[in-house]
Amino acid sequence: MVSLHGAKIRFAGWLLPQQQIRLLNRLTGQEALFRVVSKVEVPQSASNYWGVERLDLEKDIWGVQFPELQFRDQSFVRAVIQCSGCMNRELLDLDEPLLISAEPVGGLVRGRLVCGKSGLWKTASFRAR
Repeated sequence: MVSLHGAKIRFAGWLLPQQQIRLLNRLTGQEALFRVVSKVEVPQSASNYWGVERLDLEKDIWGVQFPELQFRDQSFVRAVIQCSGCMNRELLDLDEPLLISAEPVGGLVRGRLVCGKSGLWKTASFRAR
């Protein structure tokens, strides 16, 4: 499955969130650099599926004419998430594919800016003072 900004790919091995990979489209002969976002759970599948984000937005390797996005197509949820390791917080815009990939693991697996490792980010909790 491909989109304007990335894809869901099947890959036999294991990848790490934030890892950069180069994908080649055999049909078009084009290749580009992508960043692994997360593992995507596919029920009753023996294969590994991964969500990847295209890093070079100018390079189209799919050969697909995507319709221009309208404002109503660009829905997202804004959330404050917190790293479970270093407790750093970030404000993040989450779209539907990202929300779906976060559900099975209870958060997002992504890089930590403060400590430099990959880890699980969850919705930040707030306590009244």
